[in-house]
Amino acid sequence: MSWLGLLVLAVLATSGCASAPRRSDAGVKLTLSLDAEHYRIGEAVTAALLIQNKTDAPLVIPGLDNSTLTFYWGEYGTAERRRHWPVLPDNARSEVRLVAPEGSVARRFVFTRLTSKPGKYGLIAALSNCVSDDKETQVSQPFYGPPVSFEVTGEVLFERDPQSGIITKEQAVTLARSWAQAGENARAKAVLVPLEDSGLVTWVVFISGENESPSAARAFSVNPYTCVVKPLDVAEASEAEGVKQ
Repeated sequence: MSWLGLLVLAVLATSGCASAPRRSDAGVKLTLSLDAEHYRIGEAVTAALLIQNKTDAPLVIPGLDNSTLTFYWGEYGTAERRRHWPVLPDNARSEVRLVAPEGSVARRFVFTRLTSKPGKYGLIAALSNCVSDDKETQVSQPFYGPPVSFEVTGEVLFERDPQSGIITKEQAVTLARSWAQAGENARAKAVLVPLEDSGLVTWVVFISGENESPSAARAFSVNPYTCVVKPLDVAEASEAEGVKQ
C-alpha cells in the first residue's frame, strides 16, 4: 500500500467514520511525533505516541506494546511499506488503562534501524484491540495515525549491526574512549551484558591507561540503542567483569 493510501486510512480512522453503537463520535486519535526532522546514518529515532479517547464514554486502551501497536516505515515516492519494531523488553507487562472521554495516554519508543541509509522516509502507527468500558462493544479498529516524515542525511554517526540494530563493539569502545578522554594507547575491553531476562543488552567498556594495571580500569556502560555513555561504579564494574562476551 502506498503512503497516500495509508494517509487516507489514517484520515478515515481518526474521523470516526466507522462509529460504534451508543457513541456520538466514536474513535481513537493517534498522534505520532519524532524527536527530530533530520537524522544522521545510524542515529536512533525517538517517537512519542499520544492516544486520545474521542468517544463519549470511558475506553479501555490496551498495553502499548508490540501486541497492540504496529509501526510501518517506508520511503516517500514509493509503495514501500515495512513493519518496524521499537526497542522493548521481552518481559514488559502490558499496562491496560481506562481512559476517560477526551482523556489520553502516551508512550515513547526508540527505533534503531530506521536510519540505515540516506533518504526521506515516513513512519505511521496503528493501534488495535480497544474496547468500551462495559466490554460489550469493540470500537472500530485498527486506528491509524497520520504519517510523520523524517530525512536521513550526512555521514555515518553510529555503526550498527544491521540485524539487531545495536551499535558494534568498535563503536561502543570509541564512544567510551571519547567520554573518558582516553588516549590512543589506552587499553579497552568491551563486554556485551544481558539486562536480566529482559531480552535487552548493554555494552560495558573497560578503559585503562597504557601503564595502568587492569584493576585500575575505569568502566562505562554504553547503551547500544541510544548510544548514551555512563560511568559505572566499582560494584557494577566488578559484576560486569564476570559476564562472558
